[in-house]
Amino acid sequence: MYTYGPIPSRRLGRSLGVSLIPPKTCSFDCVFCQLGKTTRMKTEKKSYYSKTTVLQEIERRMQSEEVDTITFGGDGEPCLSSDLEWLIARCRHQFRKPVAVFTNGSFLSSKAELQALAKADIVISRLNSGNPQLFHQIHRPLRAISFDQRIENMIDFRWKYEGQFWLEVMILPGLNDTDKALMEIRKIMNSLAPDKLFITTPNRPGTDLSIKPASTETLLHAQEILGRSEILDDRDMGGVQVRSYADAKTAIREITQRFPLKVEEAVAIETGYTQSGSIAALIDEGLIREIEYGDEIFLTTGEFQDVLV
Repeated sequence: MYTYGPIPSRRLGRSLGVSLIPPKTCSFDCVFCQLGKTTRMKTEKKSYYSKTTVLQEIERRMQSEEVDTITFGGDGEPCLSSDLEWLIARCRHQFRKPVAVFTNGSFLSSKAELQALAKADIVISRLNSGNPQLFHQIHRPLRAISFDQRIENMIDFRWKYEGQFWLEVMILPGLNDTDKALMEIRKIMNSLAPDKLFITTPNRPGTDLSIKPASTETLLHAQEILGRSEILDDRDMGGVQVRSYADAKTAIREITQRFPLKVEEAVAIETGYTQSGSIAALIDEGLIREIEYGDEIFLTTGEFQDVLV
């Protein structure tokens, strides 16, 4: 499936996710990525799927679901798809719903990219580092992507783009939560002047399992330094819609390809479909596996840098 959710979001309402690229296709290999280690590091744009087939699936979902926002993100960096511009335009024209795009910001460098994203109502990017060393430590980008050029491109894009430009700062304890790191981020953020700023922290296991969620006190301190912003500290899935899947195994398998599920969340899906044993079958088949993060057990399909339980 090319779509997932709708997922209840404090930012976007009931958000129907759309993924235009194969899992873990990205220009970054971020330590916090809930999809696990990037397996396809790329910067070249191409059409990965039939755009008309993707649109048809969006149409079916829009007919059967209550949706507030159509959000392009999903399995990696959406700007790697050469079909993004066409699909944004068609979605806005057909469904009259806001369209949002999550991007890592590494492609905001050309007139073509501005044109591709121009029709989106909201572009959301991350600013997790204010210096090259932290940028490479957190995002582990392809060598061709430099910190300075990315920031310059983001600033240029922000002031040419006419829609809503939102920023997220993900607080990663032990990496970017010092006063110095936060002040460096704030300096760049002031040049970007986002319409909205959100402060987040990992709420599910990411590629590097040693990175844990920031405490409430740390998030409040970051907010004090960064200025006017909203803290998003949602620890739960919040009721992702699963009715569109054929059965419990398909639902659990596809959701865990996009973010780790708590065991109790997967059990709730089994119960909803009255198909107990689906989790055990997926584990036995090697399609999902368990990882420990904090005090909880999650189910995932990704590659993570720590010991699996």
